[in-house]
Amino acid sequence: MRAGSNVVFLISLLFLSAPQLCSGHTMEEQQALEELKESFSNRSMFVSWEGNDHCQWEGVGCDGITGHVVKLVLHWQKTCSCRHMFICTCTSQRANGVHPSILELKHLNYLELTGITFEGGPIPAFLASMQQLTYLNLSYCDFTKVPHQLGNLSNLHVLDVSGNPLDVDDVAWLSKLESLKHLAINGVYLGKAYNLLQVLDMLPFLFQVEFSGCDLTNMHFPSDHVSSTFLTNVQVLNLAQNLLSSPIPDAFMNLSSIRDLNLGYNNLTSLPYWLVNLDSLVNLNLSGNPFKMVEASVLSILTNMCYLRSLDLSSSMPIFGGSGLGHGNYSRCGRYDLEVLMLRGSGIRDSLPRWFGQLSKLKILDLAMNLFYGPIPSSFGNLLALTTLDLSDNQLHGSIPTTFGGLSSLGVLDLSNNHLNGSIPESIGQLGNLATLRVANNSLTGIISEIHLGNLSNLIELQIGFNNLDVKTESNWTPPFKHLQVLGMAYNNVTHFPPWLQTQEQLVTLDINNNQMSGYIPTEFGHHLPNLYRLNLRSNLIEGSIPDSFCKMESLFILDLSENRFSGRIPNCWGKQFFSVLNLASNKLYGTIPSSFRNLTVGWLNLSNNSLHGEPFQALQSNEWLQILDLGENHFTGKIPSWWAALTILENLRLRQNLFSGDIPTSLCQFYNLKILDLAHNNLSGSIPPCIGDLRGMMLNGVEAPPAFTFDANEWEKEHLKQVLKGNEYDYTKKYVSPYLVNLDLSSNSLMGSIPDHLTSLSGLIGLNLSHNHLSGKIPRNIEKMKSLESLDFSNNNLSGPIPTDMSIMDNLGFLNLSYNNLSGPIPKNDHFLTFDNRSFAGNPHLFGGPLTNNSTIGDRVPTTNSVGNEDSDNSDKKEKVLFYFVIVLGFITGFWAFFGTLLLKRGWRYAYFRYVDGVLDNMYVAIMSHDLNSMTIDELQSSLLVDEQQMNGHNSHEEQALKVAQDEASTGRGWEEMFFKVELHEEEVEDYPSLSPQLKFANIVSKGNIKEILFHNKGIQRQLTTSYSHSKMAYLRRKIKSL
Repeated sequence: MRAGSNVVFLISLLFLSAPQLCSGHTMEEQQALEELKESFSNRSMFVSWEGNDHCQWEGVGCDGITGHVVKLVLHWQKTCSCRHMFICTCTSQRANGVHPSILELKHLNYLELTGITFEGGPIPAFLASMQQLTYLNLSYCDFTKVPHQLGNLSNLHVLDVSGNPLDVDDVAWLSKLESLKHLAINGVYLGKAYNLLQVLDMLPFLFQVEFSGCDLTNMHFPSDHVSSTFLTNVQVLNLAQNLLSSPIPDAFMNLSSIRDLNLGYNNLTSLPYWLVNLDSLVNLNLSGNPFKMVEASVLSILTNMCYLRSLDLSSSMPIFGGSGLGHGNYSRCGRYDLEVLMLRGSGIRDSLPRWFGQLSKLKILDLAMNLFYGPIPSSFGNLLALTTLDLSDNQLHGSIPTTFGGLSSLGVLDLSNNHLNGSIPESIGQLGNLATLRVANNSLTGIISEIHLGNLSNLIELQIGFNNLDVKTESNWTPPFKHLQVLGMAYNNVTHFPPWLQTQEQLVTLDINNNQMSGYIPTEFGHHLPNLYRLNLRSNLIEGSIPDSFCKMESLFILDLSENRFSGRIPNCWGKQFFSVLNLASNKLYGTIPSSFRNLTVGWLNLSNNSLHGEPFQALQSNEWLQILDLGENHFTGKIPSWWAALTILENLRLRQNLFSGDIPTSLCQFYNLKILDLAHNNLSGSIPPCIGDLRGMMLNGVEAPPAFTFDANEWEKEHLKQVLKGNEYDYTKKYVSPYLVNLDLSSNSLMGSIPDHLTSLSGLIGLNLSHNHLSGKIPRNIEKMKSLESLDFSNNNLSGPIPTDMSIMDNLGFLNLSYNNLSGPIPKNDHFLTFDNRSFAGNPHLFGGPLTNNSTIGDRVPTTNSVGNEDSDNSDKKEKVLFYFVIVLGFITGFWAFFGTLLLKRGWRYAYFRYVDGVLDNMYVAIMSHDLNSMTIDELQSSLLVDEQQMNGHNSHEEQALKVAQDEASTGRGWEEMFFKVELHEEEVEDYPSLSPQLKFANIVSKGNIKEILFHNKGIQRQLTTSYSHSKMAYLRRKIKSL
């Protein structure tokens, strides 16, 4: 009894002391966590690590009974703080290795350290002593080596070291992880891991393997008859992006347990037959492979792998060939489990299969970027589980099925970039879950009203651009959606600004360019759309002033109001705003550039083609991010300032057609990235600075100064820039401007002095225009170095000396104007130079050769000396020209009557000539028809090649004669080639045909009332029919026989 009491006492004492013991251990664990925290450079991920209860800290998990730390998750997601969407500072999480204090967490079984930069170096070997670990994720931590001691973690179930720059050649240590079930080494080079497959075979419980992007080109799989534990047991296998080449190893036939197989984006060219026998397969990804040979057709995969839930064959272009997807249901499946079907960009040329409507569980159907044609089957309306339907970028036509209104689960509907016509069905307005609707770039017509939008309460994106649609709603209508972010209505027939837009506070992109919108923008427009990022109202009929509320739109990044009828002054209320594009061109704006523009940061500023005046540059002085500036076609005055050197990333500067005066400042030479400099049509004077030749942006392979940031080219690809090349003005978009267009235009100023030789260093120039100045001296030496030059205009200056002979090797030069100078000597005789006409050299009295004949010149300049001699020379030239043209006319008249007079007087010659012409025409026609008709189908022939009996009434004798001649020729075997031909004759004439030679091989005789159609093939018959008719009947027959 006493012994029993002692036992009870001891047990009670143990329970009473346990909390104190655990408390002591947990305090040690908390201290270890705090030391771990201190080892990180950025403490923002530890903001919740406050207080004494570390089990409540984010990322820390404790055992519910003992209180010990059993789980630690430290995941760093890169964060960026942006002054605006293009000036951002991104932070990373760094640490000088994994802190050893983590070893104090002796009960830890789950450790995840991801996205943290541990300053390179190997994975710490001391982690191998944490024997209790069952889960270890060290992905994307910048580790460079895996210690072999990691194989001591015998209890490990999951190991993920993806995304590290590891050096792996021997993976023998993996064989010791006997409990491993999931292994992920994505993005790690394993090309040197010679024993990889052997090691995988030694892991009996391994069922999930992820080796994506590991360069397994040299991986040798065993043959299909060699047993492999790994291949038999694996259920999830990801070998995407490994440059694997065909054939798919037959060893994969042994994947008897496989559920998820990803072989996407390799170099596989064949699809093996045994693939359809993998009955356990649920998810199959073969996207991005250049398949050529298909043993297992895609149709068989779709219709026979009954339990397949996801199939991705995107970007596998040749996989379908001409077989298409079939139009009947040949499936052995009683039901389909397919939920995801991705065939995007697979080169399918076919109509959409109606039997797809039987895939009742389908949730995602992506058939975009193919060559599907024909109408959209109404059976697609049976796919009631669909959440995403993407048929964009095909060749579909017809109307949008009204049955789509029944797809109540649909969240994304994309029918853009097709040939659909008709109106948008009102039933679309019943799709309450629809978030994205894209029907842009079709031929849709009609009006979108409240009915189309009435129940779309979840709408986020609406793209209806490039159609013939208008949007008309009641002025007091309030849409059910409150979270619309993207609205695209460009190139339609929208006539009024939709008033309900002011209720969409979440709107980010609004594009209504190239419509017929008139009237005014509401004054409070900017206050109602505080999140607007992109606003494009280009090419409308909008009037009035630009609302001051635009100055308050702090999120606005792209503003294009060009080509409207805005008038008045530019608002002077701008704050610290950032614009990638600010385009106010081609309006009726006047006044000066407001002083508040100093507060703006702009990448592309276009104020061209207005009536602005004053000195503009002070308002732009602080804009250090300016890359394109267009102030052309205004009334700006003043000098170009020297402080512009601060605009170090300027690429395009266009000041054309203003009233700027003074010299060209040498500070322009410091614009290292400048590709377009257009100062034409101003009042600039002085000489051309030689340092212009230092503009590296205008050189081939020039080293440009890297900008601190660059704007997204996609934002600019639709913006326009005007440039004069080859004597004409062109409207370029940014997409084609840089880096291809490089242009220097200083024309129509009052520049003096010589053209600097250093200018020829600009080897990347496409256009160079210095015309209409007062330049003197010679054409620069080494101008032939400007090999990219396509347009060169030095006209209307005072240049002298010869044309450099080496200019003849400038093969890209397509436009040359050296007219109205004082050039002298011969014009180069190179064949390329002879392509320029005399206008390129006119007005140079001392030039000769080439297009200028006998030292003659074209223009109004004449030398001041020896005027009498020149008059005699001119008179002599005029006489020679008159005699030359008289001889030409006389020769033409003589030759004409010598030929046609003979035909008129000699009947035999006349008949022979016209027979010859008829023969040539008939032979040409027969040769063409032989090629075209051989490719016709029976159906095509039955709709062509008819001889109309009514229009050829009375000519049956010719037909009979032709057929008899054809019979004779066919019986002798001359000229026999298979060719289809059909004639229509009265029923009573059909009885004549059986008497023809059997070699005519009648194909069919079709009755049409009292008309019989007889189809046969014999090139000889066609030839004799054509040659037996008179010329007028031949012309008729040619009109009746058409090539399809």
